[in-house]
Amino acid sequence: LPINSDIDIKESEIETNRSEVDKEIKLEIDIIESDIKKLVTSETNDKSF
Repeated sequence: LPINSDIDIKESEIETNRSEVDKEIKLEIDIIESDIKKLVTSETNDKSF
């Protein structure tokens, strides 16, 4: 029984870590997307001149 509960604790820790990582990845993606939009916008502006 103790072994099983230990496994349960580990699994819940893994789930927690996973959701944390997911949040960080979403943040990174948001930053990258906004950078890309800025780049694309500046590219477009350059061509109009």
